[in-house]
Amino acid sequence: MNILFKNSASIGLIALVAISVPSVIQAQTPVNSASCNATQAALGLYGAWHDANYSRALQYAGADIVKQLFAYQSSRNWEFDGCQKNNCSFGTSNGTVNMQVQSLLGTSSPSFRVTSIKFPNPSPNLSPTPKDAVLGLVRAWQLGNRSAASQYASSDAVNQMFQVRKGTSLEFEGCQELDCLFSYSNGGVRMRVESLLGTSTPNYRVTLVNIQNL
Repeated sequence: MNILFKNSASIGLIALVAISVPSVIQAQTPVNSASCNATQAALGLYGAWHDANYSRALQYAGADIVKQLFAYQSSRNWEFDGCQKNNCSFGTSNGTVNMQVQSLLGTSSPSFRVTSIKFPNPSPNLSPTPKDAVLGLVRAWQLGNRSAASQYASSDAVNQMFQVRKGTSLEFEGCQELDCLFSYSNGGVRMRVESLLGTSTPNYRVTLVNIQNL
């Protein structure tokens, strides 16, 4: 996953976390170390959302903030604009997302968490890649939100997805063209994605969910 850094004024701060931040974003398992600055907290939360990893997101924000973020409909390709003190921003296809970050009190070392998040108005049904469609469907399923899921998948695919036992930990394995795979301890979930016709920009929806070895 690539993140673009727009604000040159943030280079000095970003240099401090250049080694640790990519590993936080790309990690497949939760990271136990606390965020030592606002940039790490904001990028850590974004990375967990990007990877549809709800439990990892809770390391960087409270449950209410994580729930808001995972319910937000947007392409996952955000551009990091940097942090001004404790206010961090990302450029998205919908506009600017702002995260407010605060230092936790009562800790022996600096520890930061996202305490509020402000979104622009979402664009409905925005899935410019197959990965956007399947991760959007999984996020909606994690929240138990069938209405949000219907923005990423057909009604049959939504019904199939919601047959997966709630709380199952799904790990995204990637997409081969229009076929995408998630794995879990007892099997996998394979999804078929199709491109929508009649749209001015690429837009994909999940049309088939195949649950294996439940």
